[in-house]
Amino acid sequence: MEAECTAPEIALSVVERVRALYAVEHAAKAMKPAERLALRKEKSAPIVTALRERLERWKLELLPKHPMADAVNYALNQWRPWLPSWTMLLCHLTTTYRNAK
Repeated sequence: MEAECTAPEIALSVVERVRALYAVEHAAKAMKPAERLALRKEKSAPIVTALRERLERWKLELLPKHPMADAVNYALNQWRPWLPSWTMLLCHLTTTYRNAK
């Protein structure tokens, strides 16, 4: 919460990207597996790539003691464990993301 208050523009940017991923998943729910894969490759993969790149830039731009720097570092440190889930969603033909509304 402190990070959000000290850098609301960064927090909003991340939330918008995650919201965009959920929108893709919502659209993909009714699709056939091959269509879902194509949609994810077209729409989700660039969002995930851009998010990672932006997190890396914010890491360089923010002062180390800034509360948002802690949040950015946390997200980057979690990237490795969380990436397989996104990779599975982007590449696996039959998987649907259960929480997509």
